[in-house]
Amino acid sequence: MSNVLEPTPKEFRAVMERVLDFSETVLARGAGARASDSSRIDEMLTRLDEKEPARADLDELLTTLAAAAATGSDHLHPGFLAYVPIAGAPVSAVADYLAALLNPYVGVQWDSPAMVQLEWNALRWMSRLFGYPEQARGVFTSGGSLANFTAVVTARHARLGNNYAQGRIFMSDQTHHSIERAALISGVKPECIVTVPSDANLRLDVGALDEALTDAGTSDEPPFLVIANAGTTNTGAVDPIQEIVDLAHRHGAWVHVDGAYGGVFVLTQHGRRILQGIDQADSITLDPHKGFFLSMGLGCVLVKEGAAMRAAYMAEAAYLSPADDTSSLPNFADYSLELTRPFRGLRLWLALKLYGWEPFAQALETNRSLAVRLHQHLSEDPRFDVPWKPDLSTVAFRLRDRDDAATLRLMKAINQRGRVLLSSTTIGGRSYIRACFLSHRSSDATLDNLLADIRECLAT
Repeated sequence: MSNVLEPTPKEFRAVMERVLDFSETVLARGAGARASDSSRIDEMLTRLDEKEPARADLDELLTTLAAAAATGSDHLHPGFLAYVPIAGAPVSAVADYLAALLNPYVGVQWDSPAMVQLEWNALRWMSRLFGYPEQARGVFTSGGSLANFTAVVTARHARLGNNYAQGRIFMSDQTHHSIERAALISGVKPECIVTVPSDANLRLDVGALDEALTDAGTSDEPPFLVIANAGTTNTGAVDPIQEIVDLAHRHGAWVHVDGAYGGVFVLTQHGRRILQGIDQADSITLDPHKGFFLSMGLGCVLVKEGAAMRAAYMAEAAYLSPADDTSSLPNFADYSLELTRPFRGLRLWLALKLYGWEPFAQALETNRSLAVRLHQHLSEDPRFDVPWKPDLSTVAFRLRDRDDAATLRLMKAINQRGRVLLSSTTIGGRSYIRACFLSHRSSDATLDNLLADIRECLAT
């Protein structure tokens, strides 16, 4: 290569052929690999620890990358049921490659208007999926945390203006911690973050919320934001969104639905029923890298009245004066913190253009069915306590009449077998094992392996 940073097309093809061979090996692993393997992690970390970048050829580097990827959790594995899975469908890699190769700037519409149009298409498809009007706006983010932050700041500006230290935010005790973090970073005082108890099904208690909002309405710090959960991390619980919207709006509060996990279930018949009222929320977070099974780094926030979002983030700079203003398209930099931003939307645009909605809806239905069947099997076994029916695709369970240590030992034994990976959580001061089905690769075989591992681990 005369210039290593700018290979000829022929040289670049040779590189990509080796990368494609590597990709084929990765995708061929399937269920035959382990869902998690940390047996040699210390050795691997020592091997990878470098003070300076020693040069190596591509084949050597791909070998190193393969060994590193085999250490720890395998998010591509059909048995990865820990946390909320991000399955990484191969179309994501294709989109990311194309986005990086083309390298467009999509922060403002006049620089790469056609690319902005593609991303805007994907955002509008999401907006219409939730029944939002044409004036809705949104942005793709790195994930749910930044999407929630974007929504909190928008709500704060819309309801409080510059007096943002004088309002209260209300959330359930099951709300994701990114909401509290977003509130604190955006200037909300800690004492103005109000936790409302959940009910026996771990959904926000609307009666308790009514009482809390009424009390706050007579104070110097009125309610400005209420969070509704569309799929909690612990159990996948979905709050009664319609009731929350009606109540919060009567008190003049903005309603944000954190649907990072569960929002995309609106593609399913069950999801449309349980998410009723989401179209009336003021803003919504969703993670296409979860429910659309794309690779990590694609969150989304939608705001029903886009002008409120722009008012919260719009800033002017002399060097951003447009040379050719295509006014029908949004400047995404006017709707979030990011000025420089990657072409994230290509992942979703490409996936939907290639496959349409149906494969994603079918995969979501399959994952929910697997969770329902797991819940049924465990509920029929007197050795288990399975308190909550799955609203979506997560099942939390523990050993009945045993201490937390016994439950966690069972999880560890299951995970060590390598066919599935489970995670744990604490609810009501007690430890539970979680199984979250959210991968297009999960199937009946995944559930069969999990049930067999549970039986065999309990028998030893």
